[in-house]
Amino acid sequence: GQLVLSNTAYLHSSVAFLQMMKESNLVLVYIFSLAAALERFNWRNAWLLMAVLAATTMTIHGELHFSFTGFMFQGTSQLFESIKIVLQAML
Repeated sequence: GQLVLSNTAYLHSSVAFLQMMKESNLVLVYIFSLAAALERFNWRNAWLLMAVLAATTMTIHGELHFSFTGFMFQGTSQLFESIKIVLQAML
């Protein structure tokens, strides 16, 4: 599922845009790790992840040919990938 969604996103958005979106996986994995009690909350990590999220948001805002369809395919793919990473860490 995750691979198909990610590959489909390339049909709708630029490679550079999708690569910058993938940087936000760090934030998703950290949030899911907190929810699964694999990580303990740390303000330093939270501030660093906020910086990554802000930079990713600026990239999304600056995309000249923004495709909501590509954005949603990639976002859903990232959601599944982040859940997979956290579930594998729980094993």
